[in-house]
Amino acid sequence: MDYTSFYNKISKPFNENRLLLLILRFIYYFIPIITFILYFIMILYSFYYINIQTCLKVIIIPFLTFVLVSVLRKIFNIQRPYEAVRIFPLIPRSKDGESFPSRHTVSLGIIAMAGLYLNIYLGIILWAMTIIQGFVRVIAGVHYPKDIYCGIIISVLSGISFFI
Repeated sequence: MDYTSFYNKISKPFNENRLLLLILRFIYYFIPIITFILYFIMILYSFYYINIQTCLKVIIIPFLTFVLVSVLRKIFNIQRPYEAVRIFPLIPRSKDGESFPSRHTVSLGIIAMAGLYLNIYLGIILWAMTIIQGFVRVIAGVHYPKDIYCGIIISVLSGISFFI
């Protein structure tokens, strides 16, 4: 199946149902905001209730992972689905290239790994939000599934390498 057919199939319910499209848009914008608020709380919590070393890990590891993925995106500079196959994304974007890997997925994923490091339940909730956001970004038409998969892999490898 070509990507245009795949995208048309997964986006059809959202094109046909305004409420589903509104929910998709809400999740698209809401999950990153909530994640970063939780991340800020995690930093404060680790500073005040654990120790400075843990706090520094919670700050530095996501930062370095974010920088790494930003560099990778510049190197690969892969077109986004709406550029390469001329689909009509459910959430219009004007950004060109830098689709691979998804920086949102990596950012949310490494924050989820930091959450697992601090508290298993928080980490599980953050990982659920990361996975949902990944699906939403594919359905929205701004990323390919491989952008999401690789973002998850980078987050997990970075988290395992530096939080354990």
